[in-house]
Amino acid sequence: MAYQHRHAKGPRLSDDFLAIDTVVNPLTPEIVASRPSWSGNFHAGTFKQESRVRAGYTREETLAMMDEAGIGRAFLVAAKIGQLGLPGSWHLEPRIVADLVQWRPERFSGLMGIDPTQGMPGVRALRQAVREYGFIGAHGYPHWFELSPDHAR
Repeated sequence: MAYQHRHAKGPRLSDDFLAIDTVVNPLTPEIVASRPSWSGNFHAGTFKQESRVRAGYTREETLAMMDEAGIGRAFLVAAKIGQLGLPGSWHLEPRIVADLVQWRPERFSGLMGIDPTQGMPGVRALRQAVREYGFIGAHGYPHWFELSPDHAR
């Protein structure tokens, strides 16, 4: 389902509907500051990410960019990158994503990151995110756990 919005600039699915971006890693300055130190250099080298991106965007700047790009709704990921306790791992606290969703629920939905090494505690955390924070689903980065997308875990 696309969301109707007639005032946004940029590419649109049609004159009356905007896109839904289903995988958005929120990059507020606070979230960027909480990421592992290696991530800035990794993103700059691998994705040629500009320094402005690595500084983060305010909530308001994020909405302005969505409007300009013709995006009506974004699914924000509470990412889980690597198994906690291993060097370079990082898990974004779901409450941070929930706060962004609650700020503009008509524009944002939450997705819980999945750590395949957590087993049933991870399933319970997903259930909690859905029940308590209103998250709409899960998101996985199996490559950050050195697993193929079709791995049994």
